[in-house]
Amino acid sequence: MTLGALVTYCWQDASDAPLIHHSRLSPLIADPAVVAPEQAPDGTWHLFAHSAWGIHHYRSADGLSWNDHGIVVRRGMRPWIFSDGGAWRLVYERFRAAALALTALPGRPWWSCIELRSSTDLRHWGPARTLLEPSLPWHRSAGLGEALGCPCIVKGDGRYHLYYSAGLVRVPDCGFNEPRCIGLAFADRVEGPYAPAPEPILEPDAGNAGANLSRGAFRVLRLEDGWAGFENGISFHSGMSASALLLLRSVDGIRWEPAASRPVVAPAPGWKRSHVYAGCPVPRVNGELYLYYNARNDWPLARGRENIGLAIGRPAGKEPAAVARGPVEASS
Repeated sequence: MTLGALVTYCWQDASDAPLIHHSRLSPLIADPAVVAPEQAPDGTWHLFAHSAWGIHHYRSADGLSWNDHGIVVRRGMRPWIFSDGGAWRLVYERFRAAALALTALPGRPWWSCIELRSSTDLRHWGPARTLLEPSLPWHRSAGLGEALGCPCIVKGDGRYHLYYSAGLVRVPDCGFNEPRCIGLAFADRVEGPYAPAPEPILEPDAGNAGANLSRGAFRVLRLEDGWAGFENGISFHSGMSASALLLLRSVDGIRWEPAASRPVVAPAPGWKRSHVYAGCPVPRVNGELYLYYNARNDWPLARGRENIGLAIGRPAGKEPAAVARGPVEASS
């Protein structure tokens, strides 16, 4: 797949409804990270996503209908899955006990770091290893705390790129915080140590209509002729926030620019009415690109619910894949 072709893709949801629905015990299931069957050791689909209780592991025969196989990491969120050297690496944001449930309360500063666990079968995971902790001034936000999260590891030319979100910003009409900037750290080995670049690679910009409040999460795919980045920039206009999945491009994985004038996936009436977040790109053998994401149906913290969907990208003139079956509910 080339970046030149990707920017021409047309996108359509695989289903009008979410593929994975939040449970009765958690208002969200979010930030999917996906392994396609041709890469998986057992030839099936695997998906990792977080609820309020931790990171869940799902399996599927077709990438559309999913079964929840329980929580694999407590106090973990925003996972990424990466294959390297015969092992799978689950990378995620680790937060303090009860922090997610109490984050909306005033005077409760956040703290999180990035951890990694390894597996050879995607079912049994080794001990946690800390990859990166808050250490730079822009990792901290006055009154809100210190935050590193939304990790994404991609192997570059001779070294590993760890993209991550850092710092926090309050989303006024939602009543919770979101990551402010995107950072980049480098390592010679996937387990680290990682050296963070001194400045963010992406920051909110008042002149950026799609990311004037926050740069959200950033998921990166290395292609034949460059790098593609899927960002959920958060904007704030006329007293209302919004978030959509935006496509960026780069020649070196370090300097980024917009690749398309329109979002890949934008909010729409129904289950993704207010915000679209955290796209995970999965190239398919037939030239399609599956983009799993989560979305929110309302702005206020007490009313909003987040679920997981799938957009399928194909070159213009080709029909998208079949519509998915009914949604799956996350367990606690």
